[in-house]
Amino acid sequence: MKRLLSNIVKYVLIVVFVYYYVGNTAFVHTHVVDNFLITHSHPYLPGMHHSHTEAQWETVSWFNLLCLDSSHELPIVPFILFFLSFIFLLHGANRIVRTARSFHLRSPPCHVC
Repeated sequence: MKRLLSNIVKYVLIVVFVYYYVGNTAFVHTHVVDNFLITHSHPYLPGMHHSHTEAQWETVSWFNLLCLDSSHELPIVPFILFFLSFIFLLHGANRIVRTARSFHLRSPPCHVC
């Protein structure tokens, strides 16, 4: 059961990442609102002109503020290490196989010729 859940989570994370990456690269578009250009990305059908409500514009601005404000506080390396540790914990890599001790109470033997 745990292995099945691990496989499901693994593939769901891959699908979410691909959806996010494609959504951010393929669907970038710009709107003109009150003589300001607002550029953002989300999946939509190309060719159709669409608009957003005031609540949606506010959400976009909060996301932009969050990304700009926290970009210097959250380096990418610890973020990646966190997700890698999460994946390793799902696969049971946290089990202790044996304890290794390196306490040597005397020096190794030496041969003098």
